[in-house]
Amino acid sequence: MDDINHKIYFITKIIYKRIPIFKLNSKYSHIVIENLKYYRNKFKFGLYGFVIMPDHYHLIIDTFENFSIFKIKEDMNKYIAQQIKNVLKSTNAQILQNLKIITPPRKEHKRHKYRIFQKGRYDFNVVTPEKLIEKLTYIHNNPIRAKLIEKAEDYLFSSARNYILEDNSLITLDKLPI
Repeated sequence: MDDINHKIYFITKIIYKRIPIFKLNSKYSHIVIENLKYYRNKFKFGLYGFVIMPDHYHLIIDTFENFSIFKIKEDMNKYIAQQIKNVLKSTNAQILQNLKIITPPRKEHKRHKYRIFQKGRYDFNVVTPEKLIEKLTYIHNNPIRAKLIEKAEDYLFSSARNYILEDNSLITLDKLPI
């Protein structure tokens, strides 16, 4: 198989100012996982890999051309940000203050007080099986490169556990299309 006949994306979402929110408490990572489950069901996308690092996360998803990648990300990240902000309000107001933005309101948009994610897109369209394996390997080795663990399967918030340990306790993955 030379090309993948799917719309597969490698997605990166970074916390504003690279504040390591996901390192503070596992509840923030669980917010991402629970939203992945919900939006995966809502938008019927495939999930092939993920890692939640201290200040960002990566996903490998397949839209199957059911919905636009932009719609999926917009909805999912909006609610992830909202839920993280609500937890920070009650548990870590100082971190929330570090996420405060000071911008004049635009006429056509309501003003947001805080920013959880950096603006911008860091998406990559995966078109070959080799690139899919490369990106999957990249995310599984991310915690090792960051010196958080020594073996990929030891990192709780990574799909490496699904592949290496057959541990589907956080979330079940879809079968790779290769």
